[in-house]
Amino acid sequence: MNILVALDLSPASQQILRVVETLTSGSSAKIWLFHVTEPSSGMVEYKGSLRNEESDDRLDTDYARDQIAKKIHDEHTLLLKEAKKLNNGKVEVTARVVEGSPTEIILHEADKLAIDMIVVGSHGHGAIYKMLIGSVSESILHRSTCPVLVVPTHDRT
Repeated sequence: MNILVALDLSPASQQILRVVETLTSGSSAKIWLFHVTEPSSGMVEYKGSLRNEESDDRLDTDYARDQIAKKIHDEHTLLLKEAKKLNNGKVEVTARVVEGSPTEIILHEADKLAIDMIVVGSHGHGAIYKMLIGSVSESILHRSTCPVLVVPTHDRT
């Protein structure tokens, strides 16, 4: 079985990974752990004035780019740790951090990798949140061409 697991690296990710571990226990599954990070616009705010302070602007730009690169590196490091925990000798795990729109990236990669199942989490946000922000899980569920397992990660009684 070829499984794509979409993680946002929040504490809820641990619940999703426990379900995936149970689901793949005793099998020879291939697991793709994906974290989709919001794209940097490529635009960096300049703090310089109208005077020629190009060198200061370049330093601000370099710092911002370094921070973005560090964030992506840290996210990949976290994902690799989770991949190592899942890899029990039978399950092959690959961790990827990709920049872009979560729904679009996940669905594109699912098609490209011939994924048999997508696993996502549901945070249980209300209707107003979904209307204003949207729900990646819900969008994937409605647009996917393969089965989608939605793991509830909210604490509702």
